[in-house]
Amino acid sequence: MSDNNEESYVLPSNPTDRAKIKDALHEMAGALQFIEDKRQYINDVAATLNEEFDISKKISNKLARTLHKNNYSDVAAEADGFTTIFEVLFNGNSGSADEESDTEE
Repeated sequence: MSDNNEESYVLPSNPTDRAKIKDALHEMAGALQFIEDKRQYINDVAATLNEEFDISKKISNKLARTLHKNNYSDVAAEADGFTTIFEVLFNGNSGSADEESDTEE
């Protein structure tokens, strides 16, 4: 496992190298804080949309992700496919595959 690498790692003795490592870790920690702050901001905006316009947080997040990824057609196709499968299996709506098998018998 990779745990062995952590246990056997030898920190450079050169103060310049140690300072570079320390600075890099501070940068990483700052980036992680930035990500955490942005996630909180996204949650706050979703809460505001929910309060002001009654848009659920789940829907506003999905809308924002779809806008960000620019993949509306993929999301819509997936929803259509889901709807079709669900209706055929659980709502008794027969799809073309069922109709074809019924006519062959």
